[in-house]
Amino acid sequence: MNIGVRELKENLSKYLEKVAKGELVVVTDRGVAKAMIVPIPGGDQMSIGIEEGWLTAPKNSGELSPPLNLKSKTRTIDLINEDRGV
Repeated sequence: MNIGVRELKENLSKYLEKVAKGELVVVTDRGVAKAMIVPIPGGDQMSIGIEEGWLTAPKNSGELSPPLNLKSKTRTIDLINEDRGV
């Protein structure tokens, strides 16, 4: 979609919504293309997934529980090295 600078200034929110939904906006100045507004790759995949039903919205929000304090006889770096075959 091609739009002029003046139109973009007057309706920026409207065009940003379209871009967020995957549309490409080419900004023109006196008929000459000057810029392109494109969606961020993978930008709103969670919202799309929830809308389409292949993701479920979280039931809880807020702070996470503190991490578990587990004791181990093996250091993490040793496990990583073992996995890498070092």
